[in-house]
Amino acid sequence: MPVHVRIDLDGQTLAEVHTSTTSQSLDLEVRLPAGREITWAPGKPTLLDARIDVGQDALGSYLGVRDIDVGPSGLFLNGAPLRLRQVLEQCYWPDSLYAAPSDSALHAEAELVRALGFNGMRIHQLTPDPRLLYWADRLGLLVFAEIGATHEFTPQACSWLRQEWGASVRANASHPSIICWVPINESWGLPELARSGEQVDFAAELAAWTRRIDPTRPVLSNDGWEHADSDLITIHDYTERAEQLSRRYRPGPLRDLLGARRLTAAHRPLVVGPGQRTTVPVLLDEFGGIRLDLGTDRPGSWGYSRARTASDFRRSVTALVRAADQSVTLSGWCWTQLTDVRQETNGLCDERRHPKLPLAVLRAIFAGQAAGAGSDAHGAAHDDGA
Repeated sequence: MPVHVRIDLDGQTLAEVHTSTTSQSLDLEVRLPAGREITWAPGKPTLLDARIDVGQDALGSYLGVRDIDVGPSGLFLNGAPLRLRQVLEQCYWPDSLYAAPSDSALHAEAELVRALGFNGMRIHQLTPDPRLLYWADRLGLLVFAEIGATHEFTPQACSWLRQEWGASVRANASHPSIICWVPINESWGLPELARSGEQVDFAAELAAWTRRIDPTRPVLSNDGWEHADSDLITIHDYTERAEQLSRRYRPGPLRDLLGARRLTAAHRPLVVGPGQRTTVPVLLDEFGGIRLDLGTDRPGSWGYSRARTASDFRRSVTALVRAADQSVTLSGWCWTQLTDVRQETNGLCDERRHPKLPLAVLRAIFAGQAAGAGSDAHGAAHDDGA
C-alpha cells in the first residue's frame, strides 16, 4: 500500500515522505527543515498541518513542535526557562454539570483563561475534554492533565485507575498543550500514602508506567504532597496571609520541607519513599481559594478564606500572587480557581463565567502587571466583557 506523509505550514510544504507498506502499522520519521521558527509556545502557538494518504484514503490533522524538560533550576520549554502561571480548572457548568454545553463554551473557556493573564490551566479531577485541549493547542495554553480519583485503595480500584489512566494518556498524548501528567491528587484513593509501603510502591509504579507510555513529558506522581518518584514536587497551601506564604517558600524553610524535617501547612510530608529526588522543580500548585461575599451565595457556600468587599478581594489576591511571584524557590504556581463550583464559591468568576473583578484588573494581577494596573475594583463585582 502506498503511503504519503506531508507536513505544511501556512500552505507551504516543509517536509514529505513517500513509502509503501505491507503491514498494519508503520513508523515513519519526517525530518523538518532547520532554520525555521516552527516551535509551539504560549504567545506563539505555531501549529503545523499534517496530511497522510494511504492508498485512496486520506487523513488531515495538526501537530505542535515543542519540548518540555525539567532540571534542578526549574522547568524549560524549548530550552528556555519557563515559569508557570496556571489556574485550577474544574470544567463545571451549572446547567450541564461536567459536560460542556457546547464547543463554543469550551472555546470561550480557553479564551477566558488567557484573557485573565494565565499561561496555562490544571484540568482538575477529570479526563480533559479533547475539544478543550484543541483550543489550548490553538491558543497556546499549558495544561496539566489529571484523571478522577479512586474512592479507596483496593486491587480492583488500582486496576481500573491504571487502565483508564493509560487510555487517557494514549488518547491525549499528541496535544502539544499538555506538558505534565498527573495521575493522583492529594493522595485521594491512597489515604495511607505517608505510612504504607504498598501505596508508595503503587504511586511510584504508576508514575514510572506513565513515563513508559509517554517519555516526552514529566509526570507528577501525586499533586500537593507525599511525592514518590515524581518529576516535580508540588505544594497545596491555602494560607490567607501573604507574608506567611513568602516566608515559607524561601530557600531555608523549603529545604526543611524537602528534607522531611517538617510538614507542609496541610500537615503532610512532601516526600515519601526512598526514590523521590528533591533536586526537581517545586510548584505552589494550589493556593488562593478566596471567597468574595457577594450576598447571593447559596447556603453552605465556602472558600479557604473570605473577602467581604471587592476591594478586600483585590488586595488579598494581589498580595498572595506577589508573594508567590517573588519566591526564588518556586518554578510557578496554580491559583484556585477559575470559576465557582456549586458550594465552592472561591472562583475568580461565578458559575456563569462573570469575573468578580473587572477583567483588566484580574489580568494585571495574574499576568504580573498589578503594579501598573491603575484600575479600581471597588464595588465592581462583575464585568461581562470577558
